[in-house]
Amino acid sequence: MSLPHDPAVLAEQPKRIVDQLGRMAAAFDAIDGLLHRLGLQGLQRMSRASVDELGALAQTAHNAGLITIERELNRLTTLVERALGRDPLFDMHDWQATVSRIWLLTRRSRRRFEGGALPEQMRGLIGVARRSYELLDEALELQALGADGWVSDTGFVGVTVYYVAEDGALYQVVSARPTLHFGSDPTRLLRWPAHDALEQSLGEMSHGAWRFDGAKVSADRRLSIHKDLRLHPAPYVGGRAYAAVHAPDWRTALDRLRRTAPGESTWVYIEPATVSVVETDHTRGRARAVATDAHGARLHIEAPLRREKNLLVDNLERMYGPHREGAAPRCDGLFGRLDVGDDGLRLSPITGVWVQPLRLARRGRPAHHTAHLSLESLHGARRAG
Repeated sequence: MSLPHDPAVLAEQPKRIVDQLGRMAAAFDAIDGLLHRLGLQGLQRMSRASVDELGALAQTAHNAGLITIERELNRLTTLVERALGRDPLFDMHDWQATVSRIWLLTRRSRRRFEGGALPEQMRGLIGVARRSYELLDEALELQALGADGWVSDTGFVGVTVYYVAEDGALYQVVSARPTLHFGSDPTRLLRWPAHDALEQSLGEMSHGAWRFDGAKVSADRRLSIHKDLRLHPAPYVGGRAYAAVHAPDWRTALDRLRRTAPGESTWVYIEPATVSVVETDHTRGRARAVATDAHGARLHIEAPLRREKNLLVDNLERMYGPHREGAAPRCDGLFGRLDVGDDGLRLSPITGVWVQPLRLARRGRPAHHTAHLSLESLHGARRAG
């Protein structure tokens, strides 16, 4: 197979790199062929054979080192299975967004490939099968911004904690366990340490500020939780931690989103002027409320109707109704992921922020300015003091 690379450059590469380039060229053609058929046939003509084809194509992408595209193909496979099974959790917008991401990633990767880039020069775009971590010489002081519980399509339950450094850089810690042994309730993981060598539970790590001694960090700022890591409380800076992602109005939020790649989302902290009553749409499998800024612009606060997100939906209803059983004080701000939905800006909320500390009903829990909406129940919560 003829490659678009400089022959002199190829001559200097080991055989495994040249072979990978050949597999990448074949994978790009196969993925483009799939996208073309999807454009002609649409979702309605998908069948069980389509699921098998997508699985094989994901393996082709993996063998070519196109890890980011492989993950999106696996997600598309799950969506097709849900559509075929008439699963009420199937989201057409999610389907469209996933196809769009595959198309964008393939186009950008192919463009770099045809420009002569080698796999190592494309790592930020094509991804890596396993992250590499670098040991930092100095301690890393981080404040927790939020935490989210999730269940993957590959059989893992997990919690991701998001942090911010003094310079505004965002970091994350991920703790995942197989659902086969730990079930599919991510709230259970809060009681466990992220690593057996740590004294702090994941729930403790998700609030306040911490100094990470012996931190290992990947290129995408994920922290490795390893046996030599040590955590110590750090100075708490409070609401100032959200300054790096704060959007005082929805125009600012949209500007933040425009700085990302097409089809991607961004982290944002908002303080709505008003929030409407939460409405549940079982047809589209979502709960949502309308948030307005000081200028009257609209943004949708939205949560999927999935089992692991039941607590998130319950907490939104406790704050915004219509069912006020176990009602909780409305939060002053929301931290979450912002993207564009089928009818405008959409925030997937992760953490509520209160100016006055909030005490949760569960005994023994200290008062916090934050509550993680998919992990900590607001039933019976009250303002401290």
